[in-house]
Amino acid sequence: MVKMWVEICLISARGVRASHSLWKRQWYAIGWIDPNNKYITKVDASTNTNPLWRTKFSVQLDNSEPTFQDLALNVEVYSRDPFFFTEKLHGSATVLLKEFLAKQLQNEEVGSYQLRKKKSGKPRGFVDVSIRVSEDKQEPNSHSEKFRTFSSSQFVGVQFNHAKISRQTSMTTQHKKNNWLHSFLKKTPSKDLDFARDCALL
Repeated sequence: MVKMWVEICLISARGVRASHSLWKRQWYAIGWIDPNNKYITKVDASTNTNPLWRTKFSVQLDNSEPTFQDLALNVEVYSRDPFFFTEKLHGSATVLLKEFLAKQLQNEEVGSYQLRKKKSGKPRGFVDVSIRVSEDKQEPNSHSEKFRTFSSSQFVGVQFNHAKISRQTSMTTQHKKNNWLHSFLKKTPSKDLDFARDCALL
């Protein structure tokens, strides 16, 4: 039985574009090996089509587990509306870890992986990821240095319960949306109210 650390860095995405949106979108990513332990990056608010995160997380694995050879890194990239804070899955990628675990490289290995749309499998850009495998007895330092508690909908490199945060994010999103619409309607001429109502229904 050998226990080892797998250090993942969700570096960036390239060529991600959101369709049918009034505004340029913000971007974040979620990564996991164990679906019960997911990690999320910061939100790149630059609205660039090549968002940058450089968020690291580490996972300890046991080679005696029956599913050890089938383990994979799963990455999902999401877009977020900068005004209404609505979020949408842009694309996902799966990276099989068998090759990395066999090599046990002490140096990180960087790769670009195709993001694909759910169901249709249509290409949606690329996600850049680095992977490092080691048999260190202690968790890599980057884990504690890169992680912090989350605030609002920006959860930087933090392990989280997806269902719980989804409820909290939904409430926060609706509150911000209502405040924004209230302010917008007060300042909007009556002839433009139809547009405001259309926005509220997005």
